[in-house]
Amino acid sequence: GTARSQSSKEEYIVNFSNVLDPGSLRLVINTIDLSQPDSVHLRCSVIDQDGRHVSGLAPSTALPTLWSTVLERYTDGGVKLDDFRVNEVRNDSAPAFSSMFVIDYSASMSEDITTVLLALVKVTGMWRPALDDYSIIQFDQRVKTALYRATDRDAIESLIPFYKLGGMTAFYSASQRGIRDIAASEKDRVVILVTDGVDNASTLSANDVVREARTANARMYIIGLAHADKPVLEQIAGQTGGRLYFPNRATELDSIFTNIYLMNNLYYNVSYARPAGGNLREAEVQLTLP
Repeated sequence: GTARSQSSKEEYIVNFSNVLDPGSLRLVINTIDLSQPDSVHLRCSVIDQDGRHVSGLAPSTALPTLWSTVLERYTDGGVKLDDFRVNEVRNDSAPAFSSMFVIDYSASMSEDITTVLLALVKVTGMWRPALDDYSIIQFDQRVKTALYRATDRDAIESLIPFYKLGGMTAFYSASQRGIRDIAASEKDRVVILVTDGVDNASTLSANDVVREARTANARMYIIGLAHADKPVLEQIAGQTGGRLYFPNRATELDSIFTNIYLMNNLYYNVSYARPAGGNLREAEVQLTLP
């Protein structure tokens, strides 16, 4: 079976009142949601110098002025917005989500696959069983849906052993299958691809994956290990509202998986009326910290 690793998301979270150096905090805009015709929604995280997510920064009687400005930039200029709302979304109030893990089982993953699975067991222990579900695709040149919308991390025990796969790499095809598998979910949809190589077995392209993800409104977070195709993976993650991680070693997967989880379960929603005209290219949010 798969060895157990105790999960603790609390070690990745700190309340603002316990931050020793507020000046070291950085604000990250994770996604820009333009799906509403009259409003814009920015999903933001605030991170401390140790990489922890900072809670307790929503405006209140104690913290009335920290969120100072939203700036939108367009192809033909920009606009500063002072009328916006900020609310903090925490684990108990975050939307339910369906996650699809797309895991590379090609031959070159032999040294890292156990570390990947241990990190997977740890992070799925953070899922809210009554709300969230996760699926797993295993792939080499073949694509196998090993788990579909499970809620219990014990289900990971049923994965296909590595020795039964271990061939070439078809992450385009595997990503497309993963997106299609969770497209029918009414929850938020997140795809997490882990790969260490270049696609050498798909009949699809990166553009096909991007189109599929956009159609399904699925964000793609990608972890590239070793000699993964960084430019291509960066394109897919950037164009689907996700993010690319390129760790030095597979042992960093624990913190990466947890970071992805927290970006979808502990964040600040900054919303405002969409200004008339202009094609939004960038948004910036400014915090004024004591």
